[in-house]
Amino acid sequence: MVTKDDLDKQFEECQRLSEVIAEVQAMRLQAEQSKVNGSALPPPPDVPALVCVRDIEPEPIEWLWKPYIPLGKVTMLDGDPGVGKSWVSLAIATAVSLGRGLPGTEPTEPANVLVLNYEDGKADTIRPRLDNLGADVGRIFVVNGFVVLDTGKQVTQESGLTLESLILDCGARLVIVDPLVMLLGPNVDMHRANETRAAMTVLADIAERRKCAILCVRHLTKGSKDRSIYRGIGSVDFTAACRSVLLVGVDPQNHDRRAVVHIKSNIAELGPSQGYEIREGSFFWAGESDLTAARILAPEPGGNCHTALEEAKDFLKQLLADGPVPAKQVFREAEESGISGMTLRRAKAELGVRAKRVGTSGKRGGGGWAWELPKPDLDDQPDLDDHGDRVGKHDHLNPDDHLPPPDNPQAPEKDGGLRF
Repeated sequence: MVTKDDLDKQFEECQRLSEVIAEVQAMRLQAEQSKVNGSALPPPPDVPALVCVRDIEPEPIEWLWKPYIPLGKVTMLDGDPGVGKSWVSLAIATAVSLGRGLPGTEPTEPANVLVLNYEDGKADTIRPRLDNLGADVGRIFVVNGFVVLDTGKQVTQESGLTLESLILDCGARLVIVDPLVMLLGPNVDMHRANETRAAMTVLADIAERRKCAILCVRHLTKGSKDRSIYRGIGSVDFTAACRSVLLVGVDPQNHDRRAVVHIKSNIAELGPSQGYEIREGSFFWAGESDLTAARILAPEPGGNCHTALEEAKDFLKQLLADGPVPAKQVFREAEESGISGMTLRRAKAELGVRAKRVGTSGKRGGGGWAWELPKPDLDDQPDLDDHGDRVGKHDHLNPDDHLPPPDNPQAPEKDGGLRF
């Protein structure tokens, strides 16, 4: 029996085929015309074309806030929850709406701003904060509903059409996305470089075409990493794709001292840290600051400074809370959070995390291994190693069974497969 959903799907497929046929016919017409005119057929859409560098006109970089936020580029604003990321982004929006110079810059022409804020209420948070900041709210626009790049398919250039149309409608010079993860959509794995890079490429192309600055807000990971540019949640490709990255945070020894720290720039020298204060529900710029990224990311004095093992255990509890997770994903996300393979294995052992085979059994390459938290009724069962093998107290591993080094969980096995 044919259902309404089946008919809808068939109708959508017919529409898509009609569009393809129309495009092919247009290309054939262009081909016929090129034969008559003796000219070469232009490449179809989305096909790379050679361009001689001699034919490219050099352009200077334009700035929304020099050297922190360039126009025509994507900038990342990183920070922990509660440090004032949204306040900072709205303070920047306020300055743009008024033409008031941001710290260290001269006044400019007032311009419009598009705010895609997926966390704060429009009526009870965003509007009151903008009023408090003295913004020209007639130049600031929000969206009722959700705008996402992923619509259930692979992220492509067409994925950004809705966002780009909104930018065109309001003539935005600044676009704020808070937080970035909500714009990606539910099917984009923010830990996979190929998926995040596709999404960031779409944003970068929109920013370049519309000559606007896109400011993306992102939370920090819980893990402690050596360098601040690796602390943002998700793939490091987020950071790599941005031309400028800012870190927002507080002095762990004095929470009244806050600053925006410039931690990465591909197009200019890093700017000095810019201090700010949040007092009695109001935001104030506080001039240049001596706060650094290392200072902001330092642990609280006398606080509960988690060891690497404790952080790894917390990581596993959160990741596996909803059920089994593929071992490859566990290792990948642990690496993104700054947790080494050796520490992850120790945390797995202390928590009693179990490994089980999933997928097609009895077929080489047909399945995989997943990790899950222990269940109360399984406490008396024997422990399993990373492959799910039973390991007794006095057992030893088969010498021919090559375990990967602690910090290289994806080392190949003897048969060419991956071992977890």
